[in-house]
Amino acid sequence: MLNMDKAMELMRQLHSRHLLTDETKCTQSNLDWLEEKGLVNRSPAIERKANGFTCCRCGVSHKRYFAHSPCEVCQKDCVYCRSCIMMGKAAECGFLYEWTGPQMEETCRAELTWQGELSKGQKRASERIIEAIKNKFDLLVWAV
Repeated sequence: MLNMDKAMELMRQLHSRHLLTDETKCTQSNLDWLEEKGLVNRSPAIERKANGFTCCRCGVSHKRYFAHSPCEVCQKDCVYCRSCIMMGKAAECGFLYEWTGPQMEETCRAELTWQGELSKGQKRASERIIEAIKNKFDLLVWAV
């Protein structure tokens, strides 16, 4: 059975995230127990809709982002999302887990400070970024 330390570790891992089963590094029986206790929510990674599929991790629903391949988990030809494949294979037979138990208390606040001076180019870029944020427009910054 799952001990409290492992549950707290999982809480930190799942807080504000949707992770695939294998990303939780938790046994299926422990995930089932946590779900039964209302501490985690399990949802399908890929939803089958009338007009195709939707990836519940990245939200994509355009058919060009979905493919199928033989699946070692369900032993069938399984649909998966190609859009977010770099984060792990979100497949139709898979699930996403999110923490629904007690929320983490923020234990420290990080204050980001820097002692230094921006170059003329950095200063100009910084001002443009602030302007873009205030006026809600896109800006591409090339920083090397």
